[in-house]
Amino acid sequence: MDVFRRCRSCKGRFKVRPQSPNQRYCSSHERQLTRRRLWQKERLRSDSDYRENQLRASADWRARNPDYWKSYRQKNPLYVVRNREKQKKRTSDRAGAKMDVWALDSDLRSGTYILTAVSNSLRSKMNAWIVQLTVLKATEGPLADRL
Repeated sequence: MDVFRRCRSCKGRFKVRPQSPNQRYCSSHERQLTRRRLWQKERLRSDSDYRENQLRASADWRARNPDYWKSYRQKNPLYVVRNREKQKKRTSDRAGAKMDVWALDSDLRSGTYILTAVSNSLRSKMNAWIVQLTVLKATEGPLADRL
């Protein structure tokens, strides 16, 4: 008996292949590329060995092809323009251009604080944390005199 399902990508109806009873994507080339991309993204996220292997393979390829991107940019000037525009947008979307600037007129005093990670999606600096400072209001004990 033939089994039919809806493709998770295009939502079209397709006949499930008997060899792949768990098939969730139709067999069109574009949908299979989507399926593989999603599989790889999940695998990179969840499998440290796979991720390390991919990083090593990528580094090996770059070592064998050191002039690839320079040559690519020379052959594809529209890529250069598009990339430059995208970089301008990324730069303008950044929150906090400098992480080491402190407002001197701030009423935040020396004391004990809780650092809570807020976001890792804003890329001002790779080694910077975006945090929320919560002042601990101590009404008694050794911290009360310091706040």
